[in-house]
Amino acid sequence: MTTDTADALAFTKQSIEQTSSYYTYLGGKAKRLEKIAKTIEFDIVKAMGFQTSIANTDLAEEIAAETTGRIQAESVVLLQTQGLVAASRALELLRAE
Repeated sequence: MTTDTADALAFTKQSIEQTSSYYTYLGGKAKRLEKIAKTIEFDIVKAMGFQTSIANTDLAEEIAAETTGRIQAESVVLLQTQGLVAASRALELLRAE
C-alpha cells in the first residue's frame, strides 16, 4: 500500500469516526426531541380534556407534528451514517486480508 493510499484511508477513517460521533450526538438530540414530542402530545390530550381553545390545540398538534418530522429526519441520517461506518469497517477488513 502506498503512502498516499494509507493517508487517504486514515483520513477516511477519521472522517467516518467524526461523523459517527456527530450522529451519536444527534441520536441523543433525537431522544430529547422524542421526549419533548411526548410531552407536547400529553399537553394536547390535557388541553382537550380541559376544553381549551381550538386554536391552542391546533398549535400544539402542529408543533408535535413538526417535532416528529424532525425526529424522523434525524433518524434517517443516523441510519445512513451507521451504514457508512459498517461499510468502512468492511473495507478495512478487506484491506487487512
